[in-house]
Amino acid sequence: MKISVSILLFHKGKTKMSNDLQKSSTGTVLGVISLVAWFIPLVGFPVSILGIRSSMINADGLGSALSVIGLILTVINSVMGAMMYSN
Repeated sequence: MKISVSILLFHKGKTKMSNDLQKSSTGTVLGVISLVAWFIPLVGFPVSILGIRSSMINADGLGSALSVIGLILTVINSVMGAMMYSN
């Protein structure tokens, strides 16, 4: 009985740790996707904003930085596209 309880506790701890790792990697993955998605602003804005939000919730600095860079590139691409279209 004692062995099964300790195995169950170890399993629960491992599951919690893997869930934390999965949550922290979500912001990073969205940040990397936003670095590619800035080419299409309709995709770049939502992916970057979701990446920033996910990174802020889970305190993921890398994901937040990548998402902010993607958002800045998306804004620049949108402004440049609007300027080219207006001329």
